[in-house]
Amino acid sequence: MNNMKIINFLVSISVLIFILNSCGKESVENPCECGQKPVSAKFTITETRGWPDWLIADFEPYNTDTIMFGSAVFTALEEDATYTWLIGIETLQDKVVERSGFPEGQAVPITLIIEKTPDNDCFPNDDGRDTLTRYLYQTESRCESLIQGEYHGALISNPQDTFTVLIDNCPPYPQIPGFPNWPLYIKNLERDCEFICEESIVSHRQIVFFSGADQCERPRGQIKLSDNNSDLTIKYRNSPENIEYTFKGTKK
Repeated sequence: MNNMKIINFLVSISVLIFILNSCGKESVENPCECGQKPVSAKFTITETRGWPDWLIADFEPYNTDTIMFGSAVFTALEEDATYTWLIGIETLQDKVVERSGFPEGQAVPITLIIEKTPDNDCFPNDDGRDTLTRYLYQTESRCESLIQGEYHGALISNPQDTFTVLIDNCPPYPQIPGFPNWPLYIKNLERDCEFICEESIVSHRQIVFFSGADQCERPRGQIKLSDNNSDLTIKYRNSPENIEYTFKGTKK
């Protein structure tokens, strides 16, 4: 019995080693099939700003070409290279750089130049240098958030019960008597109830919200618009029950 356990253990180790060496035997014969890539200047752009830590914890940075209020973080995807960023009149040399103060209503070119010793065994024509330019647009107002509008859908826990949620962050904001003029209005997320948000992060395709005041069970959560600019997901919790709900809807 002990011998069988030892044999099984050795077989398991052999299988694990084979899986970890995912390219298999062919990788020895053709190492270029193991995921090597030519030198690339691809980079991501994410938005950030001085939001409260407790609020930004619900915000998920995403790759974008449009920012609304904050700074932009530019991150090169190539590792262990020489980085040259051309942003406005500046030339920067780090893998990750952050800048703010972009002109509103304009698309600004962001250029990254990458230099690195290439893998000429797999890519004989790669000279180890690549350049990419993306254009970053700084919005002029909150009204340019793609999320603004009505969405018809349902809670995933009850998909047959459909309803429409209104999200409005564009002045003039709807007002609720007895509450301040806070700049985000959400209607019917809690059925037949409307609330305004004391704290919020509004970006081009994502919103984090917290009602703050005693409205609609004080919901707090995150709104995300999909890449098709139509499908929306809202994940939120109420107080005091602290149960998470998920609404999925499509723009009307």
